[in-house]
Amino acid sequence: MLLEHPYNGIPSVINTTEAFYTALNELKHAQGPIAADAERASGYRYTHNNYLIQLKRTNTNIYLLDIPALLNNNIDLSHLTTDIPNTTWILHDASQDLPSFTTLNIKPPALFDTEFAARFLNLQHVSLSTCTHNLLGIELAKEYTTVDWSYRPLPASWRNYAALDVELLIPLKNKMEKLLTQQHKTQWITQEFTHILTQGLQPTPPQKEPWRHVSHITTLGPDRRALAIVRRLWMTRDQIAADLNLSPSLVLQDSTIIKAAQLKPHNSRQFANIPELFERVRMHNDPVQDKMFERYAPLQRMIKPQVWKDAIKSALAEPESHLPTVSAKPYKKGSSVPHSLKYWSTHQPERYRKLLAGRQAINQIAEQNNIPSDLILQPKILREYFWLDQPELNVDEYLSNKGVREWQRSLVTESLKRVMIGK
Repeated sequence: MLLEHPYNGIPSVINTTEAFYTALNELKHAQGPIAADAERASGYRYTHNNYLIQLKRTNTNIYLLDIPALLNNNIDLSHLTTDIPNTTWILHDASQDLPSFTTLNIKPPALFDTEFAARFLNLQHVSLSTCTHNLLGIELAKEYTTVDWSYRPLPASWRNYAALDVELLIPLKNKMEKLLTQQHKTQWITQEFTHILTQGLQPTPPQKEPWRHVSHITTLGPDRRALAIVRRLWMTRDQIAADLNLSPSLVLQDSTIIKAAQLKPHNSRQFANIPELFERVRMHNDPVQDKMFERYAPLQRMIKPQVWKDAIKSALAEPESHLPTVSAKPYKKGSSVPHSLKYWSTHQPERYRKLLAGRQAINQIAEQNNIPSDLILQPKILREYFWLDQPELNVDEYLSNKGVREWQRSLVTESLKRVMIGK
C-alpha cells in the first residue's frame, strides 16, 4: 500500500503565537509518545538550524512548526518538553535531530529511535520508508529529500512530504516494540536509547582543524604548502559563508580548493587555469535543485573572485614555520591506536592474533543474539583494548570507562578476558 498523503490531509504551517499555543495545548492533552522530525537546509544554508519541526501524538493532527517565524515571535520552544513531561519522543535517526533540538532548548525526556531499533533488530535496510514498508506494509511517497527548507512559503507538496515523516512513527514504534520483546532485547535497547539521548543533548564539541575535512585532501600527500592553501581558502570560504548564511559549497566547492592547492597559481596565466575561482554563481547539475539555488545567485554575485586570489597568495607567502603539519602516520609511539591491520601484523603479531580472536568472539556473540557486531562493541574500543595487552586489566571496569553499556559488558567481558590471557 502506498501512502501518498497524511490521513487527515496536508497540514498548514504553524507560524503565529496563537497557533503555536493551540497546538501545544492539544499535544499536552493527548496520549502516548510524541512522533517528531525536523527539516534543515543543508546544502543551501551555512547553519544546521531547524527550519521546520513536525510533531504528532495519538489522535492529534500533524503540526508543522515554522521555527524561524516562531523564534521571531519570541516563542520559547522549550515548552514542547517542559509542558509535556515524562513523554517519549519518537525520532528516526535521533543523532541527526537531537543536536539541533538542543540549540532550541527542546530536550526530550525519553527517546525511541526507530532507525536504531531497525538496526538493533538486524534489519538490512533502515530508512524510514523501508521500515514502514517491511514492518507495516505501507510505503511512504517520498520525493523531496533535498529541498531548501528555509524557503517560504512552503509549497503544499513539501508540507505533504514533511508530514509523512511523522504520520507512521507511532505505529512503527508499536510494531518494533513487539519484535524487540519477542527477541528479548527490550532492556538492552532501553539502555541504548538512554545513551543516544544523553549524547545527543550534549553540546557539539568544535572540530580542532575543520579544514582538514575538505574532500580528497589526502591526494595532496605531504605537501605542506598545498595544505596551507587549503587551510587559507577554507577559512576565507567559511567566513564568507557564515556572513551570507550560504552553504560553503555554494561559495566555493571543495574540488576547486584541492585544484588550487595542487596548481599553486602565482600569476594571472596560472590563475586562468582554475576558472572555477571566477565563477560567481555556483549551481549543481540538477534541474529541480538549480531552481532553488537560483535564489542565492544575488548573494553569490557579491563574492569577489579577488578574495580567492588573495587567500592563495597569502598561503604561498607563509613562512615554512607556519605551514600546517602533515597528518599523522598510521601509528607512532605515543599516538592513538593504529587502524592499519598491516601495521598490527607486521609490528605486533601477538596483539594482532589476539585482535583477530577478539573480533571472532564478538562476531559469534553478534550472530547468537541477532545484533550487528558493531552494536555489540565498537571496533575502535576493541582495538584499543587489545593494543593495551594487559592481562591483569579489569575488563569490565575498562569497558565501563569507555562508555560501554551494561548489557554489552555482560555479553563480551568473559570472552575478551579469555582471549587476552590466551585461553
